[in-house]
Amino acid sequence: MIRIKLILLILCLPGLQSYGQKEVRFIKKNASEIAIDFNNADYRDFADLKRKIGDARLVLLGEETHGDGTTIEAKTRMVRFLHEQMGFNVLAFESSFYNAERAWSVAHWDKDPLNAIQNSTFELWGHTQQFLPLAKYIAGSVKTAKPLRITGFDTQLHGFFLKRDLPVDFLMFLKKYDIPFENQMQQDTFYKVYRALVFGFTQDQAVANAERISIREKLPAFKHILDQKIKDISSLPPDDVTSYWKQIWISTREYLPAILAEKKIESGELANAATIRDSLMAENLIWLTNNRYANDKIIVWAASWHIGRSPDNKSIPATEIYPPVMGDYIKNSLGKKVYSICFTAYSGEWAWYNMQTPHQIGSQTKDSFEALFNKAGFKNAFLDFKSNCLLPDGQWLSKKRAMRPYGYKDFLRSWPLIFDAVIFNSIMTRALPVKM
Repeated sequence: MIRIKLILLILCLPGLQSYGQKEVRFIKKNASEIAIDFNNADYRDFADLKRKIGDARLVLLGEETHGDGTTIEAKTRMVRFLHEQMGFNVLAFESSFYNAERAWSVAHWDKDPLNAIQNSTFELWGHTQQFLPLAKYIAGSVKTAKPLRITGFDTQLHGFFLKRDLPVDFLMFLKKYDIPFENQMQQDTFYKVYRALVFGFTQDQAVANAERISIREKLPAFKHILDQKIKDISSLPPDDVTSYWKQIWISTREYLPAILAEKKIESGELANAATIRDSLMAENLIWLTNNRYANDKIIVWAASWHIGRSPDNKSIPATEIYPPVMGDYIKNSLGKKVYSICFTAYSGEWAWYNMQTPHQIGSQTKDSFEALFNKAGFKNAFLDFKSNCLLPDGQWLSKKRAMRPYGYKDFLRSWPLIFDAVIFNSIMTRALPVKM
């Protein structure tokens, strides 16, 4: 009996050994090992990446959690490459539209342009060690003939410069274009509510409740004033400045229900807040692409969840059906002008810059993309889905397979329908803070 079991085991071994080998061989052949050191300017490893991006005007760079140090490091080198070698000259963050634009303006006259660049985006990136080399690079480009300009497309009211400068900046705009507030009371009402939307309320619950009651009473007037200002701006001859402020306030107005729910100014939670945000980020990014930066090539820095496309709802369980995301709107509007890249990792840890304890990345399923890259022996690699899935030996890429580009959780998807390419990191390190 023992002899029979041994023979059966031996007969099974070839099948075990060949499991996934076809896919591993394909990845070895078609993926490219890439460097992630920002200071490595030998870009021969990006030759395939350059070919695959081709004539795209927007390159969308995703990430898993916002706390992925190795991913941030890899993205910074890619941004530098795209700027130096492919003519991309605008970097758009998943951050406040106004805050990023204002930071770019401040960087031109501030004695410390690096500080302006670091505060142009969320601290999740701007205040990390891994982002610092790119921040210095951007700051050094500000007054050159070939700057890497920064902008944002998020509708959230966030950021150092938004909090510090927007109220006065907007007042100066209204005065210049002769569309001021009707009186001091109207101006005070507008800014009192706006301040609550941006800064929230005091930690003392009793005081906070009283403040919320006061803001709720002023809310109808605030909405009326905001609608009127949008109408006033829309009536002006369109130029870069008027169009800019119009886009800011239209986006804010449409996102207002989500802000009011978040700040508990209006009761209840807005179930579709994330969906609204994605659609508005898409509107802002499309506006930037077609108007403010119509002659430029744009790099988009955001979470993979936003830059991908939604899976075909008919092909997944009802419990996993998701509404459209920013990537859907972008792809529908801009089509072949867009190239999206997600990121994933085999092992390691992740943590936001301000987290004390990192999260460990769990083990992979044996046939996941991460496992295949690991078996192929890659440390950091680029693989194009878009064209490789059309090859006779690459059609397996379109079959559903586990991968973890969203928070290191397994999703079974046909990934070429969602992203154009993937960057693989064998070991993920956490995002680390810098002293500001």
